[in-house]
Amino acid sequence: MHVQRLLASFVTAGILTTIACKPSPSAEGPTDPNASTSSDDATPIAPGTGVTSASSDQPPGPHQLDAVLEPIQAKYELPALAGAVVDSTGAIALGAVGVRDLRSQVPVTVDDRWHLGSNTKAMTATLAAISVERDELAWDWPLERAFPGVTMHSDWGGVTLYDWLIHRGGAPESIPESFPDTWQSWWGGGDTKSQRASLIAELLASPRVATPGAFVYSNAGYVGIGGAIETTTARSWEEVIHDRLFQPLGMSECGFGAPPAGHPVGHSADLKPVPTLDNPPALGPAGTVHCTLQSWARFVRLHLVGPAGESSLLPASAFVPLHEPKLGEYGGGWIVSTEQPWAQGPALTHSGTNTAWFATVWVAPAIGKAYLAVTNWAGGEAPIAVNAAILALIRFDLAR
Repeated sequence: MHVQRLLASFVTAGILTTIACKPSPSAEGPTDPNASTSSDDATPIAPGTGVTSASSDQPPGPHQLDAVLEPIQAKYELPALAGAVVDSTGAIALGAVGVRDLRSQVPVTVDDRWHLGSNTKAMTATLAAISVERDELAWDWPLERAFPGVTMHSDWGGVTLYDWLIHRGGAPESIPESFPDTWQSWWGGGDTKSQRASLIAELLASPRVATPGAFVYSNAGYVGIGGAIETTTARSWEEVIHDRLFQPLGMSECGFGAPPAGHPVGHSADLKPVPTLDNPPALGPAGTVHCTLQSWARFVRLHLVGPAGESSLLPASAFVPLHEPKLGEYGGGWIVSTEQPWAQGPALTHSGTNTAWFATVWVAPAIGKAYLAVTNWAGGEAPIAVNAAILALIRFDLAR
């Protein structure tokens, strides 16, 4: 996949249109981002010169954003739609409208959990940055150092962990297509740490699919980043991310795979509830985290305040390789956009889907704001609807 296709965003009168990633048949994350917004969902708003944090000293009101989200949820016939506005204190406005699933018709709440898909990649990248700060890894490590003892094809010579982080290390776009037997075996359950190690061994024994430096969006590369963390800690990615990221940030309402019972349910393309649908757990570092809006906002807040040195979890310097890619527009789990005037500087964004959910985040460190939106459907015009929700949240926030 070319970076231009992944970065299918454009500016109309100074306002963003976010990435719209069409779910792939393999349920393996973003593929062909080529959706656009209709004219009424792209109404220009003023550049963010009047951003204030007048409500930052108030707790986020339950369903404060419902009136913003309801017209979009109705227009695009989504089962549910949720969103949040985030500043340096965390979530300052929340909303959730619609139903957890179309059969039960139970209303959603702002305390529900939502599947985030490839938004997990920013979490894995941050976790790797923590390992770098602990001197357990280094971004410039060649792969043979990150995976000692693994038989490696000569094609991988000179490729580093950072190359995998920014999708420029020659790893394949699709695990199911490149390693079908391994992918099929993952569905049978088992130890995820061992499964990732097996994939990495198979990947490194094979030739690269692209020359180093060429952009190929790769879930396999992020499974590899997770595997490097597992190799150096002798613990599973799930254990490490819980202890080093979720727990310190207060992300107690996050987990892996489809959200548990009593929370929203993903829906198939034809709007049938699919309560347990997700990618196999071994894909975790590339895209299986679910969270409440509040917990997701706590993670996003880290990327608002961290670059200014206002986080005890990581120093400001640790965010540079994540937010300022050495090559192209993809950093550490973030796409970096410099074409969003409302953001008054570089903006970070990503979308995620497992074909039953669709989630998008935009982060604008220069104005200290971020915007989250997610729906429990990825079919039809759900990606466009999530984009419309992001636009509406920005308008709401900047108008206050």
